Amino acid sequence: MTQRQKFQILQEFDGFELRGYEPCVTAEMTVHSDYSSASNRAFGSLFNISLKKIARPQK
Repeated sequence: MTQRQKFQILQEFDGFELRGYEPCVTAEMTVHSDYSSASNRAFGSLFNISLKKIARPQK
């Protein structure tokens, strides 16, 4: 589940709103497997990538 992002309503129209969102970082990964296995594999891969970025921050 994704975190709900903060936003401001910039303008309201009939049937929709124009919103401005704060900057955020997202990650996406494609895994071919059943839902349960794919969720675990994708999370593990993304977690390992994030640990490498923390251990060796980019300049």
